Amino acid sequence: MQIPVRFKLMGQTISVIYNPKLIQENDWTGLASYRRNAIEIMPPSEANVKNSDQLEHTFIHELIHHILYYAGASLHETDPSKMHADEGFVDTFAGLLHQALVTAEYE
Repeated sequence: MQIPVRFKLMGQTISVIYNPKLIQENDWTGLASYRRNAIEIMPPSEANVKNSDQLEHTFIHELIHHILYYAGASLHETDPSKMHADEGFVDTFAGLLHQALVTAEYE
């Protein structure tokens, strides 16, 4: 699976940026910035050893944050501000989507 440099959601262009300082700044390996329409990913390094599956999972995790952010109230009637921030749900969804995408078989 390739990680894109940009994509669109709801007419908004989301940029994918590799930020080697992300882990030092926030102790995160990925970040969804709704205000800046960006996904930041910590690239592999000696301090952050990652294989391609782990990078792809990080990208999909942050992508799902953005999708749920834009989907908002239509997905969570009681409190639409919560779904995109539910880390457990987002990470499980990301893992399942990543597995489906990278193991898909075609004729």
